[in-house]
Amino acid sequence: MVSFNEEIKSILKEGIKEHSTRYSLQSKLVYHYWSQKYSKDESYVFIHEWYLAHDHQSKDWKEHPDRVLRQLRNAINSLYRQAELKRYQPGGRKRKPLTTEDVRYITELTPDYRNQKFMFSLMEYALNAKDSKSEFRLPRVVITTFNCCSDKSYQGKMRFCESIGLIRKVREYYRQEKRARTYVINYSFGGDSVPVNNLEQGLKTIFDLETLQLRYSKWVYNKILREG
Repeated sequence: MVSFNEEIKSILKEGIKEHSTRYSLQSKLVYHYWSQKYSKDESYVFIHEWYLAHDHQSKDWKEHPDRVLRQLRNAINSLYRQAELKRYQPGGRKRKPLTTEDVRYITELTPDYRNQKFMFSLMEYALNAKDSKSEFRLPRVVITTFNCCSDKSYQGKMRFCESIGLIRKVREYYRQEKRARTYVINYSFGGDSVPVNNLEQGLKTIFDLETLQLRYSKWVYNKILREG
């Protein structure tokens, strides 16, 4: 009997080989990435790229790819929502956290709290998505989920991170293939320093209260005390 992990490897390698099996195979991939503790957006990116990587035996995909991708997004949201409601906990891959050293680096690049929040999200995503060359694909739908970011502001945020040398675009978005832009992160992550769950925890750890009061507004200062 073939194990689930072996089946997933086969699906990823060979794609859809038989008609009328697309939804079943997609559902297994959604569950697989959820069980490996990938976020909803990361799961969507991985399965989207799987669709693009093969000549699938699927009438739906060949004739209505946009509809298939909308259904994929809905399927991912549904599984993650049900898992949260029923308090299911995935096992598998452990996500890597940023550290106090990473937070200190962020504060050296910009004093602006909103930019720091965005950069923390971007670096956390890059840390867990990058390959051996420090490259990672980053779709717009993922960028707009980052802290202090929206459909209106994401381009400015990304240009800022490129202008300070944090990231560099190495491949453009390909509309025909719907392949996301690829970036490289120009940073070596914090190694053995103290892991943090959010920016506020890192700021509260590396700075004393007096320094925090001098650096940030009263509202941000209280937020750091509350969430750190």
